[in-house]
Amino acid sequence: MGTSACDTRRRRRSTRTECGPSSAGSADKVLAEYPSSDYTDPSYALAAVLTDSGFQGGLGGCFPLGVANLFAAAGTTYFYELYDPNAPTLAVAPPPPGFQLGSEHSADLAYVFQNGFRQQASPLSAAQTALSNTIMRYWANFAGSGDPNGENTPQWPAHQANGHNIVQLSPNNVSVMPDYRAEHRCGFWQSLGRPAGGLRPGPGR
Repeated sequence: MGTSACDTRRRRRSTRTECGPSSAGSADKVLAEYPSSDYTDPSYALAAVLTDSGFQGGLGGCFPLGVANLFAAAGTTYFYELYDPNAPTLAVAPPPPGFQLGSEHSADLAYVFQNGFRQQASPLSAAQTALSNTIMRYWANFAGSGDPNGENTPQWPAHQANGHNIVQLSPNNVSVMPDYRAEHRCGFWQSLGRPAGGLRPGPGR
């Protein structure tokens, strides 16, 4: 799928809507940081913006990092990211033809409950099933002892308040991410005033 001038204009309008009515300058910075030319379709560029920024209800790469940092400063915390471009969707409504949802919000449930959802788009592959077995062991260990580590699982280090030790769960690869903040461009979002490194106080706080 190619990128046309109309696609770019539509994405600019959508980005400005997501950023807010008075943030045209910020929207232009976002468009420069996530150029459509870096993606196979402009919709994936917008998906990356929404994922990294956490505009949609605080979901996304950078906002949960701030939450995890606060938790890690108060006690032992484990933080992960599921990365599987071919994760089977649990969405009731199918995505548009040709659009790949990837590791969308709630995609990890298909691995925690291993093919346990009627609306799951497709069964797990052999590699995904192996990842699911690892995830279920992690979850069971954590439920039993507060520590996901145990026999026959890759080491999962506790998260540190500086944003380190975030484990990426992927088929054929479970490992600590080199730089989560850079992966999700959290420094950029902080420069725009997004709470990428911590929580924004609510009303009256």
